Amino acid sequence: MTWASWVDRHINPRKTEVFFRSSAPSHFRGGQWNSGGHCKEATQPLNETSSSMSYPEKNSIVEEITEHMKTPVTFLNITIFSGFRIDGHPSIYAGKRSSIQDCSHWCLPGVPDTWNEFLYFHLQSKRGVTS
Repeated sequence: MTWASWVDRHINPRKTEVFFRSSAPSHFRGGQWNSGGHCKEATQPLNETSSSMSYPEKNSIVEEITEHMKTPVTFLNITIFSGFRIDGHPSIYAGKRSSIQDCSHWCLPGVPDTWNEFLYFHLQSKRGVTS
C-alpha cells in the first residue's frame, strides 16, 4: 500500500509507464540463504506441471492493490515461470569458497533474459509493433 500510494501521488501516467515485477521463487532447503539454507540439489529444471506450484499470496495482494490504483500498473508476473528453473542459481558452483550459497541470484541464460523479453514485448506491443 505504501508503494501504491507513493506511485499514485508522484507519478504522471502520461509521462511514465509503471511496472511491478513479481519476485522469483526461492528454492532453499533447510533454512534461508543466511541461516544454513542451500540450493545445491537444484541442478536440473523443474520437471513438474504448474498445478503443483501454489500461487504466492503476495502476488494476489499485489494484483488486488494495483487494480485499485489510479495510476495504471503493468504486473510482470514471473513467479511461476521462474519457478520451473530451480537450477538457475549459482549455489555452490559460483567458484567462491564460502559457506553461504547464492540461491537468490539468477545466473543461467534464459531466466533473466526471458524476463527482459516479456518487458520488451510489452513495450513494443504498446507502440503497436510486435515481431
